[in-house]
Amino acid sequence: MDMEPNGYLPMKVRPEPDDRLILSPVYILPVESMERGIFSRPRYVFETVLVDGSSGTAVLCGDKDLAVDYEFTPGSGQKEYLKLKISPEFAQEAAKYGALPEDCRSWHSIVKQRHVFVRAEDIKLVWRIFIVRDREVVDSFSGQRSDNAEMVGMLFSNG
Repeated sequence: MDMEPNGYLPMKVRPEPDDRLILSPVYILPVESMERGIFSRPRYVFETVLVDGSSGTAVLCGDKDLAVDYEFTPGSGQKEYLKLKISPEFAQEAAKYGALPEDCRSWHSIVKQRHVFVRAEDIKLVWRIFIVRDREVVDSFSGQRSDNAEMVGMLFSNG
């Protein structure tokens, strides 16, 4: 697997040409899970886990297949690129843990179990775009907004 991000996560909020962009590397890991419990039938689940390439945090995304945007080109505004600090092997382990719902962890696993398999051949490394606009930061993938733009900008520039 090449270690250079190629493409972008799909965007709910598109950046404007003069926005300041913070690009963070993200692994897209398709996972397959076999779930069974005492009170439920066994089921096979296909999901996607996003693992941040800088911090290693894993987020379970409900989509089975996440379409990567290869057509987007960032505007002429200021851009900052976060460094890739997480290896693909670590991302796979983080995805296994990230694919476990809360009711399958700790003592709850007595009632409900989930066995997670990561499809290593389908791992992708892409960019996640954060838009710094006025006094807010917008996650272009989720559309979530934060009012702490100055603090987040300082953290990203020092990382």
